[in-house]
Amino acid sequence: RNGATVYVGFDTRATILPAWLDTSWQQDTREPFASADTGFTLYKKSYPQGEVVLGGNKTPPSQGAGSMYTVVVVPQQTSLTPTPATPGDTDSDGDVDLSDLTTLLTDFGKSGTTLPGDTDGDGDVDLADLTTLLSNFGR
Repeated sequence: RNGATVYVGFDTRATILPAWLDTSWQQDTREPFASADTGFTLYKKSYPQGEVVLGGNKTPPSQGAGSMYTVVVVPQQTSLTPTPATPGDTDSDGDVDLSDLTTLLTDFGKSGTTLPGDTDGDGDVDLADLTTLLSNFGR
C-alpha cells in the first residue's frame, strides 16, 4: 500500500552517470561512504508501490565506475509521529491549548512523516487536523 524511497550508492569515480540515474534522482546530502576500493555518492528517489527496475552501473553513457552500486530500500510509512493521548495535543503536555494551535497552524498545508500538527497521522496537516484540535481545545 505504501511506496518506498530507494537509495543508490554509486561509485564516486564515475565521470558520467548511467542514463537510468538521471535528474529524477536527488543527490543525498550525507557524506559519501566507502568500500575497500572506492567511495560511493548517495542518490535517492521515491517510488509508489510496485516494481522498481534499475540498470547496470555500466549502462551508457556511464563512464568511470569500477564498482557495482549499492541499493537500500526504505519503505514509506504513513506517519512517524506518535498519536498523542488527547487528540490535538501536539506538544504532548497533557492539554490542548494555544501552544498546540500555534504548532498546527505552523504546519498547516504541509505534508511529511514527522509533522507535530498532523493530529490524525495521515501524513499531512489539513482541516481534519484542525477540526480534531478544536474539538478538544481546552481539555
